[in-house]
Amino acid sequence: IAPDRQASVAALAGYAAGDLLCYRVHSPALLAERQRQEWDPWLDWLRARHGIALAVTYGVMPVEQPPEALARVRGLLESLSDGVLAALGVAVPALGSLVLGLALAEGRLSAEQATSCATLDERTQMEIWGYDAQQAERLAALGRDVADAVSFLRLVDAKGGESVPPAIDLP
Repeated sequence: IAPDRQASVAALAGYAAGDLLCYRVHSPALLAERQRQEWDPWLDWLRARHGIALAVTYGVMPVEQPPEALARVRGLLESLSDGVLAALGVAVPALGSLVLGLALAEGRLSAEQATSCATLDERTQMEIWGYDAQQAERLAALGRDVADAVSFLRLVDAKGGESVPPAIDLP
C-alpha cells in the first residue's frame, strides 16, 4: 500500500461506483425481496455512519453515483491506515462491495455475514434452480478470502490500533 497509496485508494473507491448492493432485480420476486431486506440496511448504515448516499438501480445498466458521495468515499478511504486499506484490498474485490467491506472493517459484520450478503444472488439461484457444486466451491473460496481479510484486520488492530474508528450504534 505505502509505495502507491493513492492507487490503492483509487482502486477501492472505484467499487463505490458499481457497488454490488446498488444493483437490484425486479424478478424473481424472492430475490428482489431478499435484496431489499439484506442490502438496504447496509446502504442505510453507510448513509447514517459516513454521510454517503449511494444510488440504487434495477437491472445491469450502470447507475451514476452522486459526485459528492464518491468524493466522501475517497476521503474516507484516504483516512484509513495502510493496514486497513490492505485488508479492504482483499475483501472488497471478493465481496464486490465497498459498503460491505467498510462494514466488515468496522466490525459491524462478521466474515460469514459479509459473505452471505455478497452471495445472496448466487445462493438464491441455487435455491431456485438446484445445487451447483462448482458454484458452491467458488462461494466457499470467497468466504475463505473474506475470513483471511478479517484475520488480517484483527492483526492490524492488535499491532497498534490501526483499524477504522469504532462504529456508532444505530437505532
